[in-house]
Amino acid sequence: MILLWCVLWMLAILIVAWFARALDWPKVMASLRSADSWWIIGAFCFNVMGLPLWIAAWRLLIPPARRPTLTSLFEAQSVTLAAIQALSGLGGGAVAIFMLVRRAGLRAGGALSLLSLDQLLTGLVKVIIIGAAIAFAPAPGVMRTVALTLLGVVAALLAVMFIVVHSEGASRRSAERRGGLPGKALALVSDLASHLAVIRAPGRFGLAILIYLARRSMEVFAAMCVQAAFGGPVSPATALLVVAALSIATILPGPPGNLGIYEAAAGIAYVACGIPSDSAVAMAMLQHLAFLAGSVLPGCVTLVVRQPWRRAVAGA
Repeated sequence: MILLWCVLWMLAILIVAWFARALDWPKVMASLRSADSWWIIGAFCFNVMGLPLWIAAWRLLIPPARRPTLTSLFEAQSVTLAAIQALSGLGGGAVAIFMLVRRAGLRAGGALSLLSLDQLLTGLVKVIIIGAAIAFAPAPGVMRTVALTLLGVVAALLAVMFIVVHSEGASRRSAERRGGLPGKALALVSDLASHLAVIRAPGRFGLAILIYLARRSMEVFAAMCVQAAFGGPVSPATALLVVAALSIATILPGPPGNLGIYEAAAGIAYVACGIPSDSAVAMAMLQHLAFLAGSVLPGCVTLVVRQPWRRAVAGA
C-alpha cells in the first residue's frame, strides 16, 4: 500500500510538473487574489450538500429491515468521505466497511454489497456526466472512448449482481448443507444477495440513481460558483466539461485528495474552454480547495464530537 501511494504521488508530481512548466506563476497568484471569496464559500456549500444526498441514496439501497439510524449512517458516511480524501479510495473503502459494520450495524456481507452498489451507481452517473459533456460541451474525442468503456464495466457489474441476487436461495441452501470454508463462502454470497435485493425494486433503484446524479450535479454547481468568483461568464457547459474531466481523471485510485491530478484535469478542461492558463490553474486550485473542505470537514467534526471508533452500534 505504501509503495502504491509513493508511485501515485510521483505520478501526480510528474503531471503537475508537465502542466505547470510553462505557467506564469505571478499571474496565477494574481488570479487567486482576485477571486471573490463569497463565491468560493458558495462552492463549498454545494459540495457539502453532496453528503446528505449520499446518505439519502444509501438509505434507499439498504434493505428496510436492516436500515440503520440516520445518526449512525451520517457518522459512517461522513468519516468515509473524509477517509477517501485523506487515504485515497482504497483506504476509504476499508474505513467504510469498518464504519458500516461498527456504527451502522450492517453485517460484512451487507457492507460489501452496499459498497458494490455504490460503485455501480457512481460508474453509471459518470457515464451520464461524460455523455452530457460530449453532447453539450467542447469535449475531446477521448471522452467518448472512456464513456463507452465505463458503460461496458457498469453493464458487466450489473449482470454479476443480477446473478448473485437470483442465486440467494440456492446459496443459502448449499451453505446449510456444507461446512467449513465453502459453507462460509456460500453464506457470504447469500448475505450479499439479500442486501442487493434493491436491484429487483425498479422504483427504489431508479430513485437512488437520480439521487446519485443530483449529488454529482452539486459539483457542477460548485464549478459554476468558481467561474463566478473570477468574474467571467458562468457557463454550465464549461462546468459540465470540468466535472466530466475529473470523473475520468479519478477513475483509478490516486494520491490522497487527488492532489495534482485534480488540478491538472480541471485546469486542462478550463483551458479547453478558452480560459487563459493562469486563470484556469487558479480556478482549478480554488475549486479543489472548496471540494476538499466540503468533503473532509463533516468527517473531522464527526470524529471530534462523536468519536465513533469508541462506540459500537449497540451504544448508539
